[in-house]
Amino acid sequence: MSNDLSKLQPLLFSAAQTIANEPTAVLEAISNTFDDKGVAVGDKVIIPVAPPAQLDAFVPSNIPPSGDNAVATNVSVTITNSSKVCWNLTGEQQRSLENATIDTEWIRQMIEQGMRTLRNDAEAKAWAAALNGASRAVGTAGQTPFQNTTGTSVYYQLNALAAAKKVMLDQGCPDAGLTAIIDTNAGLNLRQLGVYQNFYQAGTDKQLRQGMFLPAFGISIAESAQVGYHTAGTATSVTTNDTVDALNAQTIGITGTGISLSQNDFVSFGTTPATAAYQVTNATALTGAGNILLNRPGIAKVPLATGMAVTCAGSYTGNIVLEKSSVVGCIRPPIIPDNPTIQQLKIGDQKTGLTFLMLDIAQYGQRTWELHLAYGFAAVQPAFICALLG
Repeated sequence: MSNDLSKLQPLLFSAAQTIANEPTAVLEAISNTFDDKGVAVGDKVIIPVAPPAQLDAFVPSNIPPSGDNAVATNVSVTITNSSKVCWNLTGEQQRSLENATIDTEWIRQMIEQGMRTLRNDAEAKAWAAALNGASRAVGTAGQTPFQNTTGTSVYYQLNALAAAKKVMLDQGCPDAGLTAIIDTNAGLNLRQLGVYQNFYQAGTDKQLRQGMFLPAFGISIAESAQVGYHTAGTATSVTTNDTVDALNAQTIGITGTGISLSQNDFVSFGTTPATAAYQVTNATALTGAGNILLNRPGIAKVPLATGMAVTCAGSYTGNIVLEKSSVVGCIRPPIIPDNPTIQQLKIGDQKTGLTFLMLDIAQYGQRTWELHLAYGFAAVQPAFICALLG
């Protein structure tokens, strides 16, 4: 007789509601409604990307002109992970737990820990995809934002959010659906600001009494336990080695010594302030003279002259400001063929919207339990993602 999970449904759904929760701001801030129902693990969904339009002068004519050529590019989204957590019980172990009337409690705790592990890994993968997709960065590497110091530094109070908002607007980002995803160190600084603690400054006591972050400059604010740290490369004595006249150029030639730049490093050119750093996207580290590649939309202001200094921002904690549609996630339970010895049940996580697949597998003298999740993430609009260096 096959296993029957129907009697465990109240227990499993209870676990989904009482699960231990590290903050998962990324999964809640990105688009998880992407249609992935027909996508298998490892398959790609191709999303076309139209180039910027070319502006031409209108000249009346008896012959209609042909339109300008446009070369489209694309980005792809792949379900890269099909992960599980598992545990087992022998018949004797199960009887021992039943005799102590703690069998259901043991199952509940294992399910909670399993969901927690899978959710945190998905959150970390989503954060990495968002950081990889960031086009620009604001802030000072090594300085946690929202410090309650004096002055006009970008890391002073809410200045970093104001700088990020400017970058997003300059790059055509919609003025809605923006979220700042910060680590708990930045969250600590934010909670200590008078504008969040004092009623006369905040206009409400919700932030102080209820612990919530209200939006600032139209940007929602949320914490993630999976915001990571990037150890930067170097650009010791580096300059540009050609002139860049094209707006939105994404290939910049550099030369000099002490060059070691790769994905997730941020660089600035000439006297460009730290509020306008660009992400290097070279998959393989550039260790000498050559070209650095930038995320879309590329250079915002031209020209870049030959001989302009190239400065690496340094190592940082990768807080992020993004617009909801800029990162998409394909997340679903994996597909397991029917088997008379395997009972399947889907469990929903109300907080993140994730759906896990629970398996109870009857074996020789024991039972194995598995909790599964398949997921993949990609940044599809780098112009709408800005790193907030800390």
